[in-house]
Amino acid sequence: MDEGLPGWLHGDAVRIRQILANIVSNAVKFTQEGRVELSVTRREGEAAPEGMAALRFCVTDEGIGIPLDKQNQLFGRFNQLDASYSRRFGGTGLGLAISRSLAELMGGRVAFSSQPGIGSSFWLDVVLPVAEPVAGADRIGPEAPLPSMRILVAEDNATNRVVARVLLEQLGQRLAFAANGAEAVRAAQAEPFDLILMDISMPVMDGLEATRQIRALPGAAGRLPILALTAHAGRAEQDACLAAGCDDVLTKPLDPAALRAALGRWSAHLPPDPPALPAAAPRGTDAPAAKDADGGIDMRLAELASQIGEEALPDLIAASLEDLTRHRGVLDALARGEAVPPEVARRTFHSLAGIAATFGATGLTGLARTLEREARADPCADPFRGLHDATRSFEQALRQRSAISSATTSPVQEAS
Repeated sequence: MDEGLPGWLHGDAVRIRQILANIVSNAVKFTQEGRVELSVTRREGEAAPEGMAALRFCVTDEGIGIPLDKQNQLFGRFNQLDASYSRRFGGTGLGLAISRSLAELMGGRVAFSSQPGIGSSFWLDVVLPVAEPVAGADRIGPEAPLPSMRILVAEDNATNRVVARVLLEQLGQRLAFAANGAEAVRAAQAEPFDLILMDISMPVMDGLEATRQIRALPGAAGRLPILALTAHAGRAEQDACLAAGCDDVLTKPLDPAALRAALGRWSAHLPPDPPALPAAAPRGTDAPAAKDADGGIDMRLAELASQIGEEALPDLIAASLEDLTRHRGVLDALARGEAVPPEVARRTFHSLAGIAATFGATGLTGLARTLEREARADPCADPFRGLHDATRSFEQALRQRSAISSATTSPVQEAS
C-alpha cells in the first residue's frame, strides 16, 4: 500500500469489498503455485480533482494466465471462457461480469492484463473523495448481532422466497415457510415462532385476513410481531396493513439494511446470541433504476450478488423461471383474448411485477403493476399482448443467464 495514500476516504466499502473478494478468489483459484499480491496505489499520471484521490486496487498472480484468443471475451455479458475451467476450479462464471457492473455503479472500471503461463493482473480504478477523520471511529465496533429467531415467512412467490431465505439465513435466522395466508394461520397455531413476515397479496387467503385471524388466536401466538411485505409503498397500503394488525411494513424487493433494522426493532425483547456466533451483516445497497430491461437485469444481478452472494444466484433464477412457467397459461389465454377470472389475472400481474422488480426489469414491472391496478376495476383491460411479449423476452434473458450458471456448475465425469 502506498504510504502517501489518504488515511480516510468516502466510498462504497461493500461494493469495493465484493469486487476485490471476487478478483482475489479467482487469482487464488487459478494459481496452483506462486504468489498472489494485492496492492493499493495512487494512479500514475492521473490528476484527480481537488479533494479527490484516484486509486488503483491491483491483484497480481503467478497463475495459469488467460489465452490470448479468449481475452476479448472475458468481460462479455456473463460469458464463460471455457466451461472446463469452472468444472476444474469451481465457480459460477458470473463473478467478473458482476465485478465490472459493480465498478461501473461507482463510476469506476475493472481491467486486466495477462500472459498465458506467466500470470495475470486485474485492477479496479476508482476516484474517491478524501474524508476527514471521524471522531472515535477507531473505537466503533462491529454491528451488534441479532438474536437467532424462529421466523415464519408467508410468501407465495418462489422468487421472493429465495431472496427472503438467503437474506434471513445470512442474518442467522431459522425459517419456516407458508405459501398462503391459510397455511400461515395454521402454522402460527401449530408451532412457536418469534416473528412472522407476511406477504399481503397471496392466493387462498391474503395477508391482511391472515393477520386478522392470527391476532384472534389465544396466548403468545396472537401477540407475535407481524411484518407486512408489500410491493405497494403508498400510505393507504401501509395504513391497511397496520389496521389489520401488522406491526411494521417492508416493501419489496426486500432491502437488506431495512430488513435487518426491522428485525432489530422487533427482537429487542429477546436475549442476543453469544458473540462467538455473530449473524452475518447485510451486504449491498439499492441499485439505481435501469435504463432498459436487459441492462437492468445485469445491473440488478450484480447488486443481488453483493446482497445474497453469487452462489445463490442460480437458485434464485431457477425459482423465478419456475414462477414464470406457472404463469404462462394465464398470459397465453389473455393474449388470445380469452376470458380469465379477474382475481386470477390480478394475482398473475402482481406476481410478474414482483419477479421483474427483483431482477431490475423496470419496463415489465411498470406494465404488470399498471395491469394489476386496472384488473381490480376493469378485468377486461388491454393490452395483454404487450405484457405477454415483454414477459417472454424477460424469461428468455433469465434463461440465457441460467444456462451459463447450469453449464458451469453441473457435474461432469472426467475421462480416465
